[in-house]
Parts: sequence; C-alpha cells; structure tokens
Amino acid sequence: MLTDEQIRSKREGSHTKRVCVEILAERLRQISDEGWSLEHDDKHSNGEMAQAAACYADYSALGEDMIIECDEDGLPVPGGWPWSGGWWKPKGTRRDLIRAA
Repeated sequence: MLTDEQIRSKREGSHTKRVCVEILAERLRQISDEGWSLEHDDKHSNGEMAQAAACYADYSALGEDMIIECDEDGLPVPGGWPWSGGWWKPKGTRRDLIRAA
C-alpha cells in the first residue's frame, strides 16, 4: 500500500509530465504553424524572447490590471513587449503561462 507521501509524489509527477508535454506541444506549434526555428529565435539576442515570456507570465497573473500601452501603430501592448502590437496575442491564463515557459 502506498503512503500519502508516495501518492502525492505520483500526482505531482503526473502533473509535471503533463505540463512538460504542453510546453513541448506549444513549441512544436510555434515551429509548424508560425514557422519559427531555433535559428530565428537566436537572432533575438537582446533579451526579446525573455521579455516576451515575462509579458505573458505577467499578463496571466495580472490580466486586465496589467499596464497596457500603445505601440507606434496604436495597437495595445504590455509595457516591455519587445515587438509590435500585432504579435501580442494573449490566449488565457494557462495557455499564456505555457507560452511563457
């Protein structure tokens, strides 16, 4: 018979595996649907990928309370967003956290 600690550990491990699968699926979607590659990502060498991830993570926590600015085209973006507003595409709390990872 499993102890409570063993049961908790198995549940946490299962959840961790599921999250890892979701992160991998998101990356594969970015590659297949958006056409992004490692080479493309490496061209963003001034912290843009980390800035974008931070914006999605912050937005998942703050939502509509997050300070939103307008880019040069008048599109809404969070402060610190490294690209034009057309690339800001929040999808919901969990999905944004997966994208941030």
